[in-house]
Amino acid sequence: PWKTPPWPHQRDAVAYAYARPAVLLDVIMGGGKSKIAIDTVFQRGHKRILVSCPKSVVPVWEAQLERHAPANYLFAALDTGSVPKNLTRAKAALQEAEGIEVPCFLATNYEALWREPLGSYLLVNKWDCVVFDEIHRGKAPGGRASRFMYRLSFQATQRIGCSGTPLPHSPMDAYGVYRALDASIYGTNYKKFVESYAILGGFENRQVVAYCNTAEFRQKFDSIRFHVGKEVLDLPEAQ
Repeated sequence: PWKTPPWPHQRDAVAYAYARPAVLLDVIMGGGKSKIAIDTVFQRGHKRILVSCPKSVVPVWEAQLERHAPANYLFAALDTGSVPKNLTRAKAALQEAEGIEVPCFLATNYEALWREPLGSYLLVNKWDCVVFDEIHRGKAPGGRASRFMYRLSFQATQRIGCSGTPLPHSPMDAYGVYRALDASIYGTNYKKFVESYAILGGFENRQVVAYCNTAEFRQKFDSIRFHVGKEVLDLPEAQ
C-alpha cells in the first residue's frame, strides 16, 4: 500500500531496499529519500524503527511520516530536553506503540545518539530498522557518532543509509559510512582500508596523493548502493 503514489525511481528503490539487510540510498536532493525509507519500513512490516539524522531534520521526519505513512504509527522526537528525559520518552513511546500494535519511530540527532544514558539503552534493544539519514555525518572513523553507529548496526535487522553526497570529500569517506551499514564490505580496520585503496605521500607519508584498486573499490561500493542522480530533477514537486 502507498499513501502517496511513488515516482518510478522510488518504487524501484523500495524494491531494491526491501530485499537487503543493508542499503545506501544515494539519492539526489529532491529525489525523495525519506519517502523511500518510510515505504520500505511499512512494506517490510517493521515495528521498532530508530532514525538518526541532523538535528534540523528531526521535525522533517515527523512531517514526512504524516505525509507518506500508509498506516497508523507513533512518532517520538528524542532531541529536546535532557538526555534522561529523552530516554524516558523513548521507553514510553515504545511501550505505547507495542500496546496498540503500531510501528514506533524514534528520531534523534547524531550528537545525542551516543550520549548516556540513552546510548546504552539503544544498544541493548533490538531494532527492526535503523535509518541513518545524511549518513555521511558518520564518515569520520574515530568520531564518537561513527563508532556508535557501528555498534548500533549489530542491533538492527535492517540498516538504511540516506545521502545525496555519501562521499563528500574523497573515496576514503566510504569507510565510516559502510562500517555502519555492512562492515563486511570494507572491513573494520581503517589502516588496512587506506592501504588498499589509497597511495600515501607528502609530509611524513601521511597524505593521500592518489587512489588505487578503484575498480574493486567501486564494485564494493555499488554492492548495496541504489543511486538516483540529476536525471530525476524534472519530476513534479519533491516528495
